[in-house]
Amino acid sequence: MRILLVEGDNSCSNRRRQLLEKNGYGVDLISDGTAAADYVQAGGYELAVFAERLTGRTVVERLRAAGAAVPVLLLSAEDTPACRAAGLEAGADDCMGPEPDSREFLARVRALTRRESRGRRDSVLCYGDLTLRRERLCLCRGGEGVCLGSKEFLLMECLMEAQGRVCSRRRLYEQAWGLLSDIEYNGVEVYVSFLRRKLSELGSVVSVCSVRGMGYRLEYPEKDG
Repeated sequence: MRILLVEGDNSCSNRRRQLLEKNGYGVDLISDGTAAADYVQAGGYELAVFAERLTGRTVVERLRAAGAAVPVLLLSAEDTPACRAAGLEAGADDCMGPEPDSREFLARVRALTRRESRGRRDSVLCYGDLTLRRERLCLCRGGEGVCLGSKEFLLMECLMEAQGRVCSRRRLYEQAWGLLSDIEYNGVEVYVSFLRRKLSELGSVVSVCSVRGMGYRLEYPEKDG
């Protein structure tokens, strides 16, 4: 699940990005408010978080005028009822002050992404003998479970959603690191090896298989053959 975070204050933006990534979200962080609409309209985001001081309210109005339906959480310039109301009137789905409490911020992000997911995504993914619990970042087999790191979770989520179809290395890379990352592609291989270790710990018969020149897929003997 990917979020676009548009914020200019480096200390605040990095703190919020780390909070979101720790809780299983993939985050693209940009500081150019005028480019935000282009990123949103390119698709692939379940939520956009805008700081109003980066023309956030204006960008939201442009997005809604263009028919973009992505949920928006707006961090208003001032923590006043009038400022929050103006953000909602502009088309934001929720509005908070410029320096929200981290727990409340995360709770509102979860509420908005759940709303977006309803009817389209389940909180639990299943494949073979495995269950991936999205809200707990937990991979389970029967009564056993292991916690996944944020990157492990995002890769496993992508692979399980594919249900045995091939996921390209590029798709996995963008899922876990985003479009703006400068991490090398071999990061995918590193984290696939971590996932294989977790599957071994669980004693699962599901495996992450390499498809030469293409990417990776999940295989489950009873299902695949």
